[in-house]
This record gives sequence, C-alpha cells and structure tokens, in this order.
Amino acid sequence: MTTYARIKNNTAVEVFVPPAGFTLADCFHADVAPLFAEVPDGTEAGATTADNRKTWTNPPIQPASAPAPTVYDLLTPTQFYLAFTSKERQMIKALASDSGIPSTSSLNPTPGTAIPKDADIEEFWATFQIALTGGAHIDPNLASTQESLGYLASPTAPTPVVITAARIPQILAGVAQ
Repeated sequence: MTTYARIKNNTAVEVFVPPAGFTLADCFHADVAPLFAEVPDGTEAGATTADNRKTWTNPPIQPASAPAPTVYDLLTPTQFYLAFTSKERQMIKALASDSGIPSTSSLNPTPGTAIPKDADIEEFWATFQIALTGGAHIDPNLASTQESLGYLASPTAPTPVVITAARIPQILAGVAQ
C-alpha cells in the first residue's frame, strides 16, 4: 500500500494510507487530494524532510511520562491512628517509650534481648501526639510523614520492622485496620 502525507513547510502534518482497493482520489475531494504527496512507508505525522522529499526523519519517540504521584487526603489523628493494626500501634508506643521493648514482651521478635527506645520512632510518636492534642490533621503528603513510615518499614538495627512496605500506601490513605 502506498503512504501519502500532506506536507507543509517540509513537515508531514498528516499521513494517510488509503484502504485496500481505493486510491487517494477515491478518498478525498478533488481540491484536497493534490495537497498530498507519496512518502516512504513508515513516515509519521511530524516527520521532516530537508532534501526535496527524498528522505524523511520521523519525530523522536516521546518517553512515557511518569505517573503523577498519589495525592492523599488529610487525615484526622483518629483516622491515622486506626490505619495501624493493634500490634503496630503497640510496637510504636513501646519503641517510643523509655523502656523500649522488654526481652520478655510478646512484641519482641527476638525474645531474650531487650530492644531499646528508638529516637526516630519517638519523634514520629511525638509528632502524632502534637497533632492529636492540637486538633491538627495529619498530612500524608508531607515528606516527613512518608519518611517516618518508610523508617517503620526499614528501621536501623536493633529496632525491629514495625510495618511492611506494602502497608505504607494503606496507612497514607487512612485505611482503617
């Protein structure tokens, strides 16, 4: 099949391949058909020529755009709190407390070894408490909120993992557990 292009300023502004059994003249009005010229197969709209239409250069392929980041709704402190499971909340509170997780605690993933308080989790819990007592909302879009949840999923030893990485989007969305 023959490929045709409507050319303006050495640029193919429209590319057309007539259906099988039809000519260009069959497909366009007599005033429009002469605006098209034969071009090599594979020529795309936007292709350019600089050598009297002998060769054509198709426009570069545009990379797929990155998906827009998810924008989460603000959460009340209660919504945010309930997005954690009971065990996750208990671990956060224990790791934010002065005593940490005792060696005999059922929360301790390594019984026999006490896990000390974690300063990053203490700060996360303190920030939550400020929002709670101040009547403020939790903004899941803040980098600090997302980084804190990332830390809960991948803490520094000896702190145990509190949440899985898969839980982060659920918590940010305020999905109650």
